[in-house]
Amino acid sequence: VNEVNLTTTVSMLADHPPTIVRAELLNSIPIEGVEIDPYILVQFSNGQSRQVTDDDDNVIFKWCRCEYTASSDTQEGPRQCIMTGKPATMQCLLPDVTFEINGQEYTHEDAYFSSVEEFMKAWPFHKRHKREGELLKPRRQDPSRDFVNVWQEISQSRVYVPQKQDVGRILKLECIPISQNGLYTGKSMSIESAEVMQAPPSAPVRSMI
Repeated sequence: VNEVNLTTTVSMLADHPPTIVRAELLNSIPIEGVEIDPYILVQFSNGQSRQVTDDDDNVIFKWCRCEYTASSDTQEGPRQCIMTGKPATMQCLLPDVTFEINGQEYTHEDAYFSSVEEFMKAWPFHKRHKREGELLKPRRQDPSRDFVNVWQEISQSRVYVPQKQDVGRILKLECIPISQNGLYTGKSMSIESAEVMQAPPSAPVRSMI
């Protein structure tokens, strides 16, 4: 009987993905070059819980970077889509971005779109104009706007070290539980970071006299 129970328990653990009980980024504000080590707690079907401390067979990790942020409400009165000329429903909110469409340049103040699809079609024609030493942030803080974020996957490791291209962007970690036999996945959990800060300048070297 004990052998049967043990076999049943092993089979349950193999077939059932764990539940992610808690997922948290311990770095409240991520900094370029500083490792982000998330706290992930999972619970198995037998009631046991444990912290995930390494790249784990029972959890798939996906780090993504927010490539651009748009408002789904222009809030500015009637506008036209720069791609189609149709009535606009979205505006680009990245202040360091301009679009060059059909030989004409549009700053983010004039970058309006009729749909997410038109926004994505225009994105390959964007340019960034960040001024040296100035960190420009997307206008995400306006509570009167609804936002559309588009994410690019950048890593599949549990920990992540923000890179230069992450500065000023928001990161997201998605945790997907998976059964031991790799056949089943459970409910995922996602957590977003604050905007990544630029690494502070190195302290000047002091000569010893």
